[in-house]
Amino acid sequence: MTRVASVPASYRATIGLILLAVVVILWAVWASPAVFLHDYAEWLYQAKILAAKLASPEQVTAFKLHTYPVPNSLSLYVMALLHLVAPPFVTGKLYVTLYVAGWALVSRSFVRRFFTDSGQQVLAWCFILSILCFSSFFYYGFTSYQLSLLLFLWFVTLFNRNMPLWQLALFGVGMFFSHAAILICWTLLLGVALILWRGPWQWLAATLPTGLLSLAYLIGRFGGGSGGIPPESAWANFTEAAVYKAGMVTMQGPFKNFILPAGNTLLEQAPIIYWLGVAANVGVIGIFGVVALWALWQTWTSRDSLARDSIDLPLLGFVLLAVVIYIIGPHHFFGLVHPGGRMVLPTVIAILALLSSSSIRLGLPLVAVAVTVTLCSALLYNRSVATVGSIAASIPVEAGSRPSAATRSVMAHNDWLYQNTRYKYYNYRVFLFPTRNEMLKDGSFSGISFKTGPISDTKVKNPP
Repeated sequence: MTRVASVPASYRATIGLILLAVVVILWAVWASPAVFLHDYAEWLYQAKILAAKLASPEQVTAFKLHTYPVPNSLSLYVMALLHLVAPPFVTGKLYVTLYVAGWALVSRSFVRRFFTDSGQQVLAWCFILSILCFSSFFYYGFTSYQLSLLLFLWFVTLFNRNMPLWQLALFGVGMFFSHAAILICWTLLLGVALILWRGPWQWLAATLPTGLLSLAYLIGRFGGGSGGIPPESAWANFTEAAVYKAGMVTMQGPFKNFILPAGNTLLEQAPIIYWLGVAANVGVIGIFGVVALWALWQTWTSRDSLARDSIDLPLLGFVLLAVVIYIIGPHHFFGLVHPGGRMVLPTVIAILALLSSSSIRLGLPLVAVAVTVTLCSALLYNRSVATVGSIAASIPVEAGSRPSAATRSVMAHNDWLYQNTRYKYYNYRVFLFPTRNEMLKDGSFSGISFKTGPISDTKVKNPP
């Protein structure tokens, strides 16, 4: 990125704002007794099992590893290595810190490639950190998806017609072991480039390792009759599917509302802040959507952009294909709920790359609002810090079984899930899996909750 001193003062202020937001979020993570991010405790717990397999396998004899390659593994193995040198909760915080540093460095390289104007480099860098690095999936604790998304950003940064085959192959393998949805995006982009960009057919050889790994996974996972995990709910009708898909897009905005251990929301008694946050989500994503449409139109009508040697051509093809897949994608596919939702952020990355060749300039208000609301979310999140034990004790037992209507409608399921709060949307249950944090603290192991990683399901459980 161009030296900060060479950009306008207003842009330097934006850099200061996003850096302040990053510092506050990391401060919130390190000041908390554990990393509270929805599924994060479960993945940190499974990573601890992997670490024990390496260091003291006698402690985890009840757990086995799959005999075939499995996506959703790379982040767990990274955390497992950190477990070997640091206590469990420190490991969780170290991983988040390294994750943020990785996003800051890779996004810097991305904007330096695709934006020549120093001010636009600053705004794009801030936007990537605010919207992509700290996306809704980050607060969901989807460590594998976010790591894979970072690899995809890095791949787009380096992608060119003369990219070495070993680099292509390495990115493919890395994305396979990170997350299947991002691997699909990588495959689509490479396929579109091969057809529209007249990419060398040798690229197919670079996809061979990933293809073999994917085949081995499909045979190992589904060949024995094992299917995906049934979804908790489904779209009741076309209208509900349309609302769900639109809501998924706006959730990628910067505002987050956190569910406290008792089941109510952090902003329960602050409706003005909540609705301003909702408006910020809709506004930021809406403005970016308009910018994206205009950029796509300019790319489509530009001869230079559609030249055979321009990277805009495969990026445009990928965006259009991803949008179609998102619109027609089902609610459930091979154990993954709403797979199209995982294509939103890779599409944003491709659109950002296309913005460089258009006459559109990222607006300062857009980035300022995004960063500011992210900062507010971090401050509110840190206010919820409590001890691991008190969180586990304060989470209520769900009253009654899930109503049958919740299995047939995602909206009914959402109403049941958030029955203890006045707000039903833009919520994040960051204190989920408190028992996993208790086990990490005590050094005990008992079963696994998610069966999509490298650890195989086991009927035998280690004693607590």
